[in-house]
Amino acid sequence: DIFSLDDRRNAYQGRPRDSLAAIDSSAGFCVSYSGALIANVRNLGANNQLGYGSGWWDGNREARGWTTPSGSRRLDLVGFTYHHSLGPLLPREVFRKELQVFKQAYWKAWGANSDLSDHSKGFFPTEMAFSSSLVNVLGDEGYEWTIVASHHLSRTCPTYFDQFNLPSSYGIYSSPPNKADQLGPSPTAGWWYGE
Repeated sequence: DIFSLDDRRNAYQGRPRDSLAAIDSSAGFCVSYSGALIANVRNLGANNQLGYGSGWWDGNREARGWTTPSGSRRLDLVGFTYHHSLGPLLPREVFRKELQVFKQAYWKAWGANSDLSDHSKGFFPTEMAFSSSLVNVLGDEGYEWTIVASHHLSRTCPTYFDQFNLPSSYGIYSSPPNKADQLGPSPTAGWWYGE
């Protein structure tokens, strides 16, 4: 049923382009599709099922070519694993193969270069599961940066605990960070701090 919902049909086809067209031309955003999602939507489109058409990728292909006044890509279709797998739980060579197979789906879906010369330099870790053990493989595969949840960054700040005063819950639904890992800056103002 997921693929037949209007918000999914739109999100997996032309809505990213439409949303990007509605904001200032100096702005952009990142979008991720797993390779398996690309395969599923491609198959639905090829068979004109559930409201998907053969041009399901047209919006992303078009918006991928838009640039900001400074020349940056406005729609960055970032790297992902092919099977929506959690990278830190995979053996290193399996993770590498997930990235390599994904990149083949990527260039075919988004009308990119088969030599991957225009592949995104960014990576989105599945379910925000990230480990430093991924860094070498990501680098080897041409990725230069990864998306990291702001919550993970704020947890490195010694002032993180200043925001939470409920014993054992810290006002959030995750375990508190190890104080030995809190080597970041110590802000007392700002978005994460105020939230």
